[in-house]
Amino acid sequence: MSEISAHTDLEEDVSTGDAEQLRDFIAELLKHLYILPSKLATRRAYASRTAPPSR
Repeated sequence: MSEISAHTDLEEDVSTGDAEQLRDFIAELLKHLYILPSKLATRRAYASRTAPPSR
């Protein structure tokens, strides 16, 4: 099976709305994969430096 036969909708245009939804989805995905874990690691590191010594 060729690649073209697996993608029968190659001639259809992508609407502006579809493109915007895809952009928003990718932005949220990247935020959850990279930005939020980095912020969490930064906050945990800060908290461990400022936490009172354990008894």
